[in-house]
Amino acid sequence: MEQLNFITNILGMNDKNIIILDYLDAGTHKEVISKLDYPASPASDFAQNISDILDGKEPNLTWTEQGVTLGVVVASEGYPLAYEKGVELPEKTSGDIITYYAGAKFAENGKALLSNGGRVYMLVTTADTVKAAQDKIYAQIAQQNTDGLFYRTDIGSKAL
Repeated sequence: MEQLNFITNILGMNDKNIIILDYLDAGTHKEVISKLDYPASPASDFAQNISDILDGKEPNLTWTEQGVTLGVVVASEGYPLAYEKGVELPEKTSGDIITYYAGAKFAENGKALLSNGGRVYMLVTTADTVKAAQDKIYAQIAQQNTDGLFYRTDIGSKAL
């Protein structure tokens, strides 16, 4: 719980209603998936919030009062150990599923998007229930070519 308190303290959150849904410790790579909503506004607002926190200012965080936001990370096969780079990635999703790329780069021709790290991308959505969010995310992943990639199939399951 100490790590979880550390995370909420960094964000300046003292809300006892924050619910941690899942916690993953893969060696030195720790991830927390919580019932915290990502800002609904552009990514620049997120960057501004991080800047404000680092400058000791009060961040302007946006919280969702209804529903559940769920994200599933798609990683390079073999991660966190040795993994192949250069796996062609699916196009960014549209609609109510947001794709955040992390370990990715454009090919030299500037057209194809390729893996270039361990945690390659994350699909995020908000739905009325955890089950509905899972169904949406995993249906989207099932439509993608994930050769050379892997993802957990149990994200959010402890909350069911």
